Amino acid sequence: MSVILGPIVQQGYVVPDVRAALPYFIDIGIGPFFIRDRFDVVGGGCMYRGQEYTFNITAAFTYSGEHQFELICHHNDTPSVYKDFLKDNPAGGLQHVAVWVDNIDEELDRLKRLGEDFEVLQRFNELDCYIKKPNNPWPIIQLMSTVERHRRMFTMVKYHTDRYDGTRPIRFIDEELKAFYGPGGPGEGMDTWEVTKAPGRERVLQPA
Repeated sequence: MSVILGPIVQQGYVVPDVRAALPYFIDIGIGPFFIRDRFDVVGGGCMYRGQEYTFNITAAFTYSGEHQFELICHHNDTPSVYKDFLKDNPAGGLQHVAVWVDNIDEELDRLKRLGEDFEVLQRFNELDCYIKKPNNPWPIIQLMSTVERHRRMFTMVKYHTDRYDGTRPIRFIDEELKAFYGPGGPGEGMDTWEVTKAPGRERVLQPA
């Protein structure tokens, strides 16, 4: 669906333990990883197969060049696309690939108008949505919204990965965001990345 949705910008790996999975990537020189431990994703738009749930997850993010990597572990007992994947792949692996969209609802409507056959499996409010074509295997597709929250976080992550020298391979998202955008930080006064639309609905993040 990349011609329909635009370029893939992220590989998302679901794993039984994020911290146990990080050394593989770090040992081959990818990093630093920015981690958020055991946080709740909650709200009226947090849904799995049409039912509202609270999801407690750990997630870690990095870049390699222009490509994002995400590692995810789901901790609490609610169902999710992450647990579905681990049932089929107990050791973990590539669960989704992600594309940028400007607005999830508008993108879902656009795909329907194009006649695309897909199921919405899981959604986190206006932030993310996981869809799957019938009978397609893993990985599934994540629609990742270009909301300010994402743009601020990935601007910070990309800035540090471009300058990575192997030190501090694991860092904490919330602490790093405060330092990056705070007084004297490299992101102080910085505009977050803007999304540009090239022909073919390509979406590319570029420094504003």
